[in-house]
Order: sequence, then C-alpha cells, then structure tokens
Amino acid sequence: MIVVKLMPEFMCDPVWQNLGTGHDPIDPFNLPISRSLAQAITDWDRKFQATYDEDYPPDSNFNSPAEEDQFYREGLALADQLQVELGKEYQVQTRFPGWSST
Repeated sequence: MIVVKLMPEFMCDPVWQNLGTGHDPIDPFNLPISRSLAQAITDWDRKFQATYDEDYPPDSNFNSPAEEDQFYREGLALADQLQVELGKEYQVQTRFPGWSST
C-alpha cells in the first residue's frame, strides 16, 4: 500500500509520499488523479502559502480562527476525494499540526 499525506508546508507541494527516504513532497499533477482534483489541491495550497509572513515567518497565520478552520475542513474534504480517486492501492492521511477540528 502506498501512503500519501495531505500536509501543507510553506514553499512546497502539499501532498507527500514516502519514497523510501522519508516523506517527500510531490506535485499533485503527478498523481493518478483527475486534473480537476489536482487543481483543487493546488488552489487549496495557494490559500495556505498566502498566509506566509516573509518578514517574520513565525507570524505566518490565517486572518482568523474561522478562516483557518474553513481551510482545514476543505483539506479534509480534498483528502476524502483524493482517497476515492487513488483507490485502495493508496492510503491517504492528513497532517494539520496545530489545528483541532473540535
């Protein structure tokens, strides 16, 4: 089984795959999924990248807790769709450090 993670990080792709040397980011357009899903993942990641504070990276954040919550809930929906399109040969996981869905 191939494990992929949907996990946004600054300045890299949000989908990660274990390629034998740990998890490495991969371009969603290189996965066996529809172009529309790959584009949706890319668009979702752009929202995350837009939170980056170049002047002082530790201050990088969403404008509000509600905006952050919406972003990660959208990520969960994308992960579900990613699992459907990748099929049973893959296991899709999410990793959203610092976010609690409660």
